[in-house]
Amino acid sequence: GGYGYFFMDYLEVGGLLQVSRDDDNTFFAIGPKVEYNFELDVPVVIPFVGASLLFEQSKFPTTTLVTDPKTGITTSVPDSDQKRALVLNVYGGPKFFISDNLAINFDLVLSAATDNIYPHKDGGSSNVDAHLELGLNYYF
Repeated sequence: GGYGYFFMDYLEVGGLLQVSRDDDNTFFAIGPKVEYNFELDVPVVIPFVGASLLFEQSKFPTTTLVTDPKTGITTSVPDSDQKRALVLNVYGGPKFFISDNLAINFDLVLSAATDNIYPHKDGGSSNVDAHLELGLNYYF
């Protein structure tokens, strides 16, 4: 979720609060954002670009290998890793207005973090991420 205010034509400044959870991973982020909307001759489509600087906390499962000193048998023990980082997001895409004050947006988001907070399917993690987002904007 977020809230923004248009200080000038086409320039929005505001804040974001993001919470995400699936079976294994939990993310929480909060911080400011800025967004610029381009006006085209097509009234129902508005392309936009933006950036946000978020404090993000993530928690994802990890596995630790433990060797029993008596038997020498190595076993894997499930664990979780919690990390915090400052994240710079740069994003852009089109907004499709379905009414005068309601729009659906599609974003390509590129993220760079100060720590490895993005989990990979192979069990590792990274400090960069790219993903698509689908959003709903209401203007009043």
